[in-house]
Amino acid sequence: MTLVNDFDVPLKISLHLMPQTSRIELGDIGEITLEAHSKTQVLIPVTVIASGTTTVIAEFRNNKGKTFNDISVLTLSLSVISPAVAWFTTGAALMLFLAAVAQSVRRVRRSRR
Repeated sequence: MTLVNDFDVPLKISLHLMPQTSRIELGDIGEITLEAHSKTQVLIPVTVIASGTTTVIAEFRNNKGKTFNDISVLTLSLSVISPAVAWFTTGAALMLFLAAVAQSVRRVRRSRR
C-alpha cells in the first residue's frame, strides 16, 4: 500500500485495518512516519483463510489515537491456492519439461542416423 503525505510537515500515524469478515487476517503495521511531501510504501502482512470477497475498513490515527480523516472502505477479492494444487501443478510442469527434453534428444539422434 502506498501512503502519500501532501502536508508541509512530517506525520506520525498508525494505519488501522479492520476486516469485516473472518476470511482474512491482517497483521499489525505499527507506527508509520511520513516525511513532508513524500510517498511511502507499507507492506501489510495478510493471511487469507477462505476465498471470496471481503471488505476492510481503513483509517489513519494520530499518536493520540484520534482518527484524522474519513475512513476508507476497501473491497478485496480473495483466493486461496491449496499447497497440494501448487505441488501438483509444479510436478506437471516438470514432467512436461522433461518430456520435451526427451523428445528433442530423440530428434537429434534420429537426424544423425
